[in-house]
Amino acid sequence: LDLRETSGISSSEMVKKNIRLGNLAVENAAFNAAVIYFKMGRGLLGPKAWEENPDIMLHLCSAEANACFATGDMEMTNALVDDVLKRDIPVRDKFRAYEVKILSLQASQKFDESITTALDVRRQLGLRSPANKAASTLCTLKEYINTRR
Repeated sequence: LDLRETSGISSSEMVKKNIRLGNLAVENAAFNAAVIYFKMGRGLLGPKAWEENPDIMLHLCSAEANACFATGDMEMTNALVDDVLKRDIPVRDKFRAYEVKILSLQASQKFDESITTALDVRRQLGLRSPANKAASTLCTLKEYINTRR
């Protein structure tokens, strides 16, 4: 049974409803429900979604990755983030996916990789970023003492 045929609602209208409901679920911390809505939205767009609706797919994948991260589904989070990051779209558009990736790396206690990723994104955006080099023990100790004052 195809609900689109029986309800008279077009696919694009159903996708928009799923996005609205997914966003509402996120606002109410109902992340499992949000994952379902965003996934349904992606499914409604079909196999050529990235070619035909890149902006909508970017939003759905990024939002679903964020919701999956909140539910602890790291495998799906990483798959969605990787799907966005492999696309030939501007870095600014990929920012939310990068944010989820950095949070995921931190949750996996891959702190060096998360810092490297964050600095790389800053550079791609044209922002100045410090070199990611190891601090000496003396510098670390000095900064620790400064924070204790």
